[in-house]
Amino acid sequence: MELSEKLLVSQIKARNRIAFEIIFKEYYLQLVRFAEGMLFDPKQADDIVQDLFLNLWENAQNLTIKKSIKGYLYASTRNRCLNEIQKFQIHDKNLLHYEGILNSENLVSDNDLKEDLIKKVMVVLELLPKKMKKIVKMKYLQNKKHQEISESLSITENTVNTQLTRAKKKLRDFLY
Repeated sequence: MELSEKLLVSQIKARNRIAFEIIFKEYYLQLVRFAEGMLFDPKQADDIVQDLFLNLWENAQNLTIKKSIKGYLYASTRNRCLNEIQKFQIHDKNLLHYEGILNSENLVSDNDLKEDLIKKVMVVLELLPKKMKKIVKMKYLQNKKHQEISESLSITENTVNTQLTRAKKKLRDFLY
């Protein structure tokens, strides 16, 4: 860890508001976008990152950062998102139990549920506008980066971002 980062961490541990604001301003929007990419829910992503920073401030004296502030914040955000995703899966199973879909006579495996979800996503994907569908497939099925997509389709990276955001919203609306 660089000397400037060590100093910043020590200032946060001392609950220095200016040091905290520096980190908040530097990483907040990046972390929200990162969380949104995992959760496909802007409000929930924002809540998770706000909670992370609140927890950071409240527990500043116990803060242990070994490599970098950025790495710590991204790892914490990723872990919080994964916890949230895990809650959804538990909630979905409980909902299925409640609706009588999962019971002792009619057990549905997790693989069957995943396959069913994948089929639904593929059907909904076909309902998207042609260009949007192409962008989503390039991003998530071909694992292309935004820059590669923009160059391949002769559009701006901003257009790629906008189309992916709109596609995620449409997919969420169709599936939930």
